[in-house]
Amino acid sequence: QMCIRDSSIHLHRSFTRRFCAYLSGIEKRIGYDEKYRGFLLTDKIASQRDSVHRAEYYFNLTKNLGVEDDGLGLDLFLKQEELDRMSSFLERQNIKKFCLMHIGANWQAKKWPSRYWAEFIGLVRNKYNIDVVISGTGDDKKEAETISRLADCKALILTGRTTLREFISLVKLSSVFVGTDTAPLHIAAALSTPAVGIY
Repeated sequence: QMCIRDSSIHLHRSFTRRFCAYLSGIEKRIGYDEKYRGFLLTDKIASQRDSVHRAEYYFNLTKNLGVEDDGLGLDLFLKQEELDRMSSFLERQNIKKFCLMHIGANWQAKKWPSRYWAEFIGLVRNKYNIDVVISGTGDDKKEAETISRLADCKALILTGRTTLREFISLVKLSSVFVGTDTAPLHIAAALSTPAVGIY
């Protein structure tokens, strides 16, 4: 009988994580042979970091376990009632067709300056005449208010006001998602929502 400790896949090249897996007795330790840390792995794979898409780069590690790519990309599922609840909420806010702008990021270096967001909002509103919804964490609320003020437009600010499932529904219902290099950008990709990444 296979237990969960039989195999580990190391997406990150962290020495500490690989060393912990080695010490814990995991029999099959799969990862890329990078930064002189391959000696802690049982299954070393030559690095392809700069030659393939990041999704393929990580997925390749699972092939040693017999996992096959179905070619269908990412999947993320919502219940119809979740979408209906978010649609009803947006209707009450007089939001119809909208661009969702996610201003949050884990690190300051990944954030876009407020004045850039404001200018971008102006371009979107003038060219496409659609509403703007700003999302992020509760910590992004002040910045969202600054952006809305600088853009001189009334954007719906939902920073810190949605659960994860509500946020996913919001992404699904948006006409386009614009965000920094964070998980919500991948959520948009999994939902097949047109997306623009700010790097």
